[in-house]
Amino acid sequence: MKDKLDQFLAYLKHERHALPNSVISYKSDLSMMLDYFKERNIELENEREKERRERDSNPRSGCPESDFQDRRLKPLGHPS
Repeated sequence: MKDKLDQFLAYLKHERHALPNSVISYKSDLSMMLDYFKERNIELENEREKERRERDSNPRSGCPESDFQDRRLKPLGHPS
C-alpha cells in the first residue's frame, strides 16, 4: 500500500501542482490512516472490491443467473 501512497503523492505534486505543505499534510494523514488499518488487520483493496461488486449495476456474470430464456417452452408447431 506504501507504493500506492507514493504514487498518489507524486500525482498531487506533479499533476495537481499541490503546494509542498499540502503534500506533507496528505502524507502524514494518509500514513496515520494506513497504520490504523494495519493495526486492525483491515485490508483496503479487498473491501473496496467487495463494495464495488455489491453496488455494481453490471455484474460480471453471464446470462445463466439472469433467467434469460434461450429456448422456447413450446415448439411453434405444437397444437396447444
